[in-house]
Amino acid sequence: FDVIDHVTQQKQDFKHTLYWRGKRGARTWWAVRDGDLKYVRKTEGETEEWLYDLSKDIGETKDLSRSKPEQVTRMKKLLTASLLGLAVAAASSAHARDYDNVRIGVDVPYEPMEYRTAEGELTGFDIDLGNALCERIGVTCEWVEQEWDGIIPGLMSRNYDAIMSSMTINDERRQQVLFSDPYITMPSAWFAPASLDISEANEETLAGKTIGVQRGTLQDNYVTDNFSSVADISRYSTADDMVLDMEAQRLDIVFLDFPIGQSTLLDSEEAEYVVVGERISEPKEYFGEGFGIAFRQRDEALAEQFNEALAELQEDGTYDEIYARYFGEE
Repeated sequence: FDVIDHVTQQKQDFKHTLYWRGKRGARTWWAVRDGDLKYVRKTEGETEEWLYDLSKDIGETKDLSRSKPEQVTRMKKLLTASLLGLAVAAASSAHARDYDNVRIGVDVPYEPMEYRTAEGELTGFDIDLGNALCERIGVTCEWVEQEWDGIIPGLMSRNYDAIMSSMTINDERRQQVLFSDPYITMPSAWFAPASLDISEANEETLAGKTIGVQRGTLQDNYVTDNFSSVADISRYSTADDMVLDMEAQRLDIVFLDFPIGQSTLLDSEEAEYVVVGERISEPKEYFGEGFGIAFRQRDEALAEQFNEALAELQEDGTYDEIYARYFGEE
């Protein structure tokens, strides 16, 4: 078929994103390369004509209808040859990619799930379990630190191959990513200084209070939807920043995954903190189905490798050993 137009665009850390359109008869063929080559067939009118060519310098447009016939023919041949090359590359990569090194995005610190020791070593439940999964699969884990509010965009931009960072599986995120099987389930809880002297968190007891949450988390969504009309909400990029403001008495109460609140507040030597009310894991529309590893939706083969490795670790006791290291015996 004849190539009608061509766009090459550099996008952040992406490889070139190629967009082609070719026509044969009454059918227009579209091809987009964004890592993988994909074709979508679209039927249009009967007319075949050259429209335009957008060069690598975005904004520079060449009207091909004004080109000399030999220039148009030469460009057609060049672009068609390039498209065929991309098709071959796509066919060869249609099967599951073989990984020697898997880059995993993680938001640090979020103790005890992911944090650094006094010596600067990256550790935590997610880190140890992730390394064990990679070892079982036969690849090397490379951990890439990324703040939470940019962690899914970072995955989409190929800054890493997966996210393993205490990410709750829910329907909203499923629209963007492919999740592994759940690898742990964590309730959320309210934490406050013992001096606050409330036994339950509700609209009445939280009226006029300042609540701390980590931005973009399920706790943020839950608090915003249920308490923004009666309380002030302060959002933080990291759990550590929130704890610092709690210790500085700029917050009255915070809402966190229970293990994070336990390790950063209940175990703190700086002040006395308590859990307010019961641990919370409902409704599921907020609190989801547990933590999962997130992949790009097309990386089904990689996700399945992690699922199989997780099942093996749970079967042979390795998972329980890692769990006990951070949370004690179940």
